[in-house]
Amino acid sequence: MGERRLFVALTFSEAERDWLVQRQNALKGHIATGRLTAPGNLHMTLSFIGPCDEDRETLAREALDVAVTAYRNALADKGTGDSPIEGTDGAERPERPALDPSSFPIDLALGHISCFEKRRNSILWVGPTDSGCPQGLGLLQELVADELRVRGLPYGGETFRPHVTLARNVCVPKGVNLAELCATLTSETASVTTRHTSASLMWSDHPKGGSLTYTPIKTVTL
Repeated sequence: MGERRLFVALTFSEAERDWLVQRQNALKGHIATGRLTAPGNLHMTLSFIGPCDEDRETLAREALDVAVTAYRNALADKGTGDSPIEGTDGAERPERPALDPSSFPIDLALGHISCFEKRRNSILWVGPTDSGCPQGLGLLQELVADELRVRGLPYGGETFRPHVTLARNVCVPKGVNLAELCATLTSETASVTTRHTSASLMWSDHPKGGSLTYTPIKTVTL
């Protein structure tokens, strides 16, 4: 088996994807060009790992298992204040706070439309309506990043901004301010609450002459 491009993500139910597709359709009349994310590929990335051979993939699978176990432990530690979450391999992890049990399952109120703006080829995305990161989601992402890091794997950097990419390579008509367009779309968007009870290790596959697909190769229940 050759290298596979991997990342860890939350996925969506069919009904949740339908809502995301509606948001994509709402964009079409406002942008000049753009490539919409295929409905089956809509997801929220927790950590991007990149190309992995078989050995690194094994480490990535292990990292997801250990991170989810630590997440469950954090839920069990309610009421104890700050409590260190230790790995099974003896490697040092930062202290993480105990997690309020109401943080499970991870419920996300999506409806904030924003962008990663570039001179050309901007990215339009939707994220939590309060522009913040819910406690449970933030802790899960940190734990995944910790476990990837201690295994020498890439984990996507220090800053996590929860979002679902709706469209890439976006250009708006001349005279349109993209940030203002995002604000308008947000004001016109009824939010939806998505529910997440698992995290997945995903394979990004783009075969020559074929379509880009994101496929779960390991899913762990939170």
